Amino acid sequence: MGILAQLITGRPIGATYAPWDNFWYGRDPQAGSGGTEAGIAVSPESALGLSAVYACVGLIADMIGTLPLHVYRRLPDDGKERAPSNPVYRLLHRQPNMRQTAKEWLTMGGAHMLLRGDFYNQIVLDGRGAETALLPLHPDRVTTRLLDSGRRGYIYRPPRGQPVTLTQDEVFHVMGLTLDGVHGCSVIEYARETIASSQAQEGFSARFWRQGAEGHLAFVAPNALSPQAREANEKVLQERVGGWRQAHKPILLEGGMKAERISVSGRDAQYIESKRFSVADIARFFRVPPHMIGDVDGTTSWGTGIEQLTIGFVNFTLMPWLVAIQQAADRDLILADDCFAEFNVDALLRGEAAARADAHRAYVDGGIKSVNEIRVIENLNRIPGEEYDRPHRAANIGSAPAGGNPDRTRRLPPARRLPAPPADEPPADEPPPGDARAGQIALEAAARLVRKETAAIRRWAPRFEGNRAGWVTWVTDFYGTYVADLERDLLLPTATARAYCAGHCESLLAGAAPALADEWDRYQAAELAAIALEEATP
Repeated sequence: MGILAQLITGRPIGATYAPWDNFWYGRDPQAGSGGTEAGIAVSPESALGLSAVYACVGLIADMIGTLPLHVYRRLPDDGKERAPSNPVYRLLHRQPNMRQTAKEWLTMGGAHMLLRGDFYNQIVLDGRGAETALLPLHPDRVTTRLLDSGRRGYIYRPPRGQPVTLTQDEVFHVMGLTLDGVHGCSVIEYARETIASSQAQEGFSARFWRQGAEGHLAFVAPNALSPQAREANEKVLQERVGGWRQAHKPILLEGGMKAERISVSGRDAQYIESKRFSVADIARFFRVPPHMIGDVDGTTSWGTGIEQLTIGFVNFTLMPWLVAIQQAADRDLILADDCFAEFNVDALLRGEAAARADAHRAYVDGGIKSVNEIRVIENLNRIPGEEYDRPHRAANIGSAPAGGNPDRTRRLPPARRLPAPPADEPPADEPPPGDARAGQIALEAAARLVRKETAAIRRWAPRFEGNRAGWVTWVTDFYGTYVADLERDLLLPTATARAYCAGHCESLLAGAAPALADEWDRYQAAELAAIALEEATP
């Protein structure tokens, strides 16, 4: 069965449903006409009409869109640096497509995940196979299926034109909470009863004001009325009494008719409390503390003060969504094995100015961060000079300020010097001999390069299946740039790097790409390291 047939064909009638299938979790047929017990149909659009839902979705989505998303490159010393040369960097950090900024795109993606459970984007490639744009796809127009291969397949139905079939390699797909690994869970779907109840309360309140904010009135006639008289009286009374615009107008009653007020049940006095409970309940579905959406009557266990509340919101509410986006970008977009996407949440986790100043001072004095690193965090320009770029202990660390209490800041004791080892005995922490250490470094660098090479092959070979010309172009372009990687990371001479790339290019075009990638994963790192060491030997 082809991909298109698998995507279009649903479960046949009479199929055996698994215990976790959606069939068993359908709406109760005895529920109201709107699919909820309140009889109100709930959709993502109608749910946004509730202030609590709009506030929760707007808060989380806006915060996701506000945080900068960078692509970093891992360094050999376990550090990281920004990788603006990576083609995905511009898409994630500045402009994913022609019509949206990164903030607009990420905010929309957060809203899609919160309201519908999934955030879909079609990956647009250039002639060389590099990502050039991420085009958002509305979740309501996307159908996702799990294929026999274990991968996902997609059908997108545009507003105009024919449906488009997409493979997993062509879609950037972010999910939040998921039960099957294929579709994300929509908060609105699971909160529909609570949302419908809140909408019913809003409708009750609107009708209450439309009727003049008064309790029920009953008009009692001394004798039975004919249908014509009843209809005429109802029309007149509705015009004179109905609605808040008619409040306090006099009423003329004829034929001995009397007006009596029906007492309001004591339970109606709990309307405000019920509405407040609905707000808190909706906030729980979105994991947003009620005080952050304007419900300040309750309490929170996240601490006191804006700083602690913000840290709690970042850790418990935002972080799961941020990690979902980061890991989806690593899987679907970032080709290089040594690169990864990460949000910068430092701005949200910063405390007040005085607390930040104390923390920065401790980092600089302790030799943890340099002065210029601190200035970058505070959005300030760097100071020229090498001494401001290197972390080092401050000269006056531990000394008391002028006029201060010397008992509160005692000077640190001088560091002890260990006796030097005998001349014929190497120090205990001396690195291994030169040849062994060089071999270890070369092997690690070669392993990173091979992982990058094989990952690229596995990712792009399926895309050019059946397109020999496109595959030849991609292989040629890839190894044309891979020469520079070999020269930079392994210090190979240009001629050696070119010869190595030419051999792999020829093998890849003549053989099966996946099998070659598996074979190179097993032994190529050691062989490449040996070539580098041989070239380095004088």
